Amino acid sequence: MKQLVFLFLLASYHPSADEIINRSTDALGGLQNIHKLQSLNFSGIYQEGSHKGEAHMTKMRPNLRLVGCLPQTCNEQTSDYLEGYDGSRGWEANLKRQRMIRTVGKAELALRCGSEFDPMFVDYKQKGNRAEYIGEDLFEKKPVWIVRISPPNCQIHDFYFDQQSFLPVASRKLYNVHARGEAVDLLTVYADYREVNGVKIPFRDEEQDFKTGNAVSSTIWKTIEANTVRDVNLFEAPVVHPSAGTKLVLEMLEISQSKSPAEVLQTYREFRSKPENKNLDMESDLNFLGYELLKADRYELAIPVMEILVDEYPNSSNNFDSLGDAYLQKGDKDKAIAAFQKALELDPNASGTKAKLDQLQDSPQKQ
Repeated sequence: MKQLVFLFLLASYHPSADEIINRSTDALGGLQNIHKLQSLNFSGIYQEGSHKGEAHMTKMRPNLRLVGCLPQTCNEQTSDYLEGYDGSRGWEANLKRQRMIRTVGKAELALRCGSEFDPMFVDYKQKGNRAEYIGEDLFEKKPVWIVRISPPNCQIHDFYFDQQSFLPVASRKLYNVHARGEAVDLLTVYADYREVNGVKIPFRDEEQDFKTGNAVSSTIWKTIEANTVRDVNLFEAPVVHPSAGTKLVLEMLEISQSKSPAEVLQTYREFRSKPENKNLDMESDLNFLGYELLKADRYELAIPVMEILVDEYPNSSNNFDSLGDAYLQKGDKDKAIAAFQKALELDPNASGTKAKLDQLQDSPQKQ
């Protein structure tokens, strides 16, 4: 009988959240080596759906982040698109269009929380986070411990720690993909750990929809350089000089917080009615404005903006795809299908649009 009780107690034993976190911190390289990392400069390949391209990210302790290239981080290259977190606010910039905005809402949350330099469980108490042992499970046929980290101002993360190596092999959180729509139960899988200045860092990660198992995105880092970046000014929002059309949509975005959709749209009509603006190319700026409004779930204004976009530029498959995205996020399945079908008529090879249309036609109407 005593032997059975002993075996039961042995089988029910599990380390505490702190024990798991301490073992994992040691497995990563130890606090001393982790704290010696002051900056990390990443370069690799990012893939999302059919889109695949170069990826660059720079991080500096404690919470500075730049996505994209500047000459100091990418061998004298500058990206057309940049986003960053300066330690207190997030920003997004399109240098080609000379357009820059300060992020708000879901976009601000994503940038702020994604800019933490260390994994969320490292030094979690000093950050004001809470840690809780959740249980054990199998992940890719290997036993893992699951620890929940609850930050005061970011999403809750469940970390999966391999019971042999104690390295984090995955994390799970609710996340608004592209800062739009409903939050997705997102699983991030970490792999290919390599040592960088004495600290093990995953060189590959893949994001999946936890409920469906569908891939969302993946990143493969070719190089990760430690302590090569020291200028904090790199993370400041760039100074831009927008054109008249870009200034207009930035103004529309700002006044949308206080004025009615009708008043915001009237601003556009008055701008367009002036002779010098009649033939101005507004396609990119309207598309940008529509998606920024979608990030705030402002359907009453985002959809009319997208409708203006397809009315003024009716030969673009991408514009009808954008209109379909707006209807889809709102939950209007029939109109989303119609817009995606029109996009495919204009470009039968639009694989991203086809994937969304196929998924819509196989799913029930959103209530």
